[in-house]
Amino acid sequence: MISALMVMVFFTACQQVQKTTKVESPGKKTTVSFRIRDGKLLYSALKDGDTVLRESALGLRLKGGGLERVRQLSQENSATDEKWDAPWGDFSKVRNHYNEIRLHLADESNPDLKLNVVARAYDNGIAVRYEFPRQGRKRFVVEKDLMEFDFADDVSCYAPNGERDPVGPVKVASIKSLKAPVVMESPKGKFFAVHEADLNDFSFMNFVRNKKGCLAVNIEASTVEAPKALPWRVVLMENSLGDLSTSHLIQNLNPARRIADASWVRAGTCTNECRYWGAKLEDGFRYGKNMETFKRMVDFSADNGVPYLMVDSGWYGNQWDAESDPLTERQDGDAKTAARFYNGDVQEINKLRGKIDMPGLVRYARERRVGVFIYLNDKLRRSKGMGYLEKVLATYHDWGAVGIKYGFMKEKNRQKKVRLTREIVEMCAKYKLMVNFHDNPIHPTGEDRTWPNLVTREFGHAQFDAGRTFSPTGFLKTIFVNSVAGPVDFQNGFFSLESEMVAERFQVRKPLYSTAVAEAARVLVGSVGLTIISDHDNAYESKQDLFDFVKEMKGSWDETRVLTSEMGSKAVYARRRGENWYVGGLVNEKGGDLRIPLGFLKSGKKYEATVFEDGSDTDFERNQESYEVSKKVVSAEDVLDFQLSNGGGVCVSFKEM
Repeated sequence: MISALMVMVFFTACQQVQKTTKVESPGKKTTVSFRIRDGKLLYSALKDGDTVLRESALGLRLKGGGLERVRQLSQENSATDEKWDAPWGDFSKVRNHYNEIRLHLADESNPDLKLNVVARAYDNGIAVRYEFPRQGRKRFVVEKDLMEFDFADDVSCYAPNGERDPVGPVKVASIKSLKAPVVMESPKGKFFAVHEADLNDFSFMNFVRNKKGCLAVNIEASTVEAPKALPWRVVLMENSLGDLSTSHLIQNLNPARRIADASWVRAGTCTNECRYWGAKLEDGFRYGKNMETFKRMVDFSADNGVPYLMVDSGWYGNQWDAESDPLTERQDGDAKTAARFYNGDVQEINKLRGKIDMPGLVRYARERRVGVFIYLNDKLRRSKGMGYLEKVLATYHDWGAVGIKYGFMKEKNRQKKVRLTREIVEMCAKYKLMVNFHDNPIHPTGEDRTWPNLVTREFGHAQFDAGRTFSPTGFLKTIFVNSVAGPVDFQNGFFSLESEMVAERFQVRKPLYSTAVAEAARVLVGSVGLTIISDHDNAYESKQDLFDFVKEMKGSWDETRVLTSEMGSKAVYARRRGENWYVGGLVNEKGGDLRIPLGFLKSGKKYEATVFEDGSDTDFERNQESYEVSKKVVSAEDVLDFQLSNGGGVCVSFKEM
């Protein structure tokens, strides 16, 4: 009798607490472990033997119940080590190296209700996702993702904040809600980021603090049909902020490219007319939203090897008017939009708006080997449907445009917004159009690996949008927070900083706190995919040597290293294309020293270094355009030391001799 009782107790305990299952990264750097306790799935994570995540909850809450208590049926283990070519980005070749475990689970009381949990362990992070395998039940409504992140360290958190500077530092105990990704610094000097990858037809997430006091995933209810893989939940683990911002782990979690021939997808610099509209030159010329200005900028781009021109909002009339037609070849501007959005007298604004012959402009630009991006407002889709949007995109392809800027997708339902974004990206790919989403787009989740025509988005603040400008500190936060998710359209590169920008330009409302050299350095830091530069031809021609540096920021690199990364304080990025390197350094309003060891250069080789530094009397508020140029011969054994002015920058090109 006693023996039987002991056996029964032992069997029950095994059901309540199953053995720990784990997967370790190829280099044995990270480990993610799972166990089931009282029917609840838990996970934990280590990096270099130290606990990063204490045992934390996993699971889903379904409408109608089910999967609240699970048991493990079986597991599979696999390993992958592959390389893929990136048409643009921080690196031209990307290694995807991980070990994977797939847990096959079933509801405790309903064995026909099944769920898989998949985990991948990389040397620099982990990722976990849920899968609904093919089963008798096909349709599921996921009401809640129960995943939490119980960090062992008392981390300080930073997070995106729409078109404003990122939030942070803030402790988890003080969090109510944060947007993704959340970047964290531990007291031990380690850096983490939590985000998602391969987001498709499911609610995007944000983060909240749950009742346990942990950072937790928050989603809107989403309807899915089996078989269906939900987005990856990702924890990046690095030794520096710079390594977080250049990690390709999030891209690697997305499927391989689905564009068979992506040769038409080419990164590069692109001028954008809306930020210099209204600027005056000494010879009396004033930049307009008209054919004269657009052709002038096409000529400038062609003469300087700048591959793209973007024609922004307002070219087909009031973008908020359902009757405004982006297929109309010639259409005047309107006073209503001018009064609402622009800075200046309505009559004066409309004097500098003219009829836009878009097919003619695209044709003229193509003759000069310049591609044109055309602006579209999502109002078109909402008023006329996806069918008409496809007609517009097909027409732009026939005109010879290379891409679109897509603005103001206002869908409130998260799953629908994600689905629509993907549909538009795929439709653009069908017509060989690149796309740049603006105005509160969903955050990047690495989908540019699958759809490289998604070349950038305004995930954060594009310079002067909503009348705001980056502070030096704000920019040095944004690059280490928002850019962890993917490419960001910053729209830097202003050289006419001492002009009457606020008084003259219709879409500029505040002074720009930067220097000419810092603006060039900001372009380098943000040069991933499509790199928008937003000043006019005269501003660039007056500083041709510095602009020659900017022209090299093509958004496509063989290698990238972040040499200095201090949140809101300092940054030094080094990027290589071929045998040549380009470096940009930035400091915040306090100024400071930058030391740049040149160990990234090829050993045994000599390089000619061209150095652009702010003038001795320059800072981010005065004499902003002054700079000095010097040349020197350097090698990998050398170190460059700079004392940067307040809010200033430094740029260096290294050409192998």
